[in-house]
Amino acid sequence: DLGSGAGRDICYLAEELKQYHHACIVSGQFQHDQINSSQLSLFPHFPLHFIGIDNHKGSSKRCLPLWKNRGVEDLTGTCCLDLNKLQHVYKY
Repeated sequence: DLGSGAGRDICYLAEELKQYHHACIVSGQFQHDQINSSQLSLFPHFPLHFIGIDNHKGSSKRCLPLWKNRGVEDLTGTCCLDLNKLQHVYKY
């Protein structure tokens, strides 16, 4: 998310896709019925990670409380980056 601010958009997206992923596992779309209970803990974790990019140095401090409260702090991260300086963008 470019210009992520307080991270609300990333939070929403992470929550929705995490819920969808879990629903797919439960409904059997990922061949859940072929996995026994002892193997379920070995099933691949949620495969995506969401990054909020903002030029404001305090952005990460604003995002974290919301992400923790909504249970997506393990799926989200921040990066302080000035997108006007493209030479820094090429590193990512």
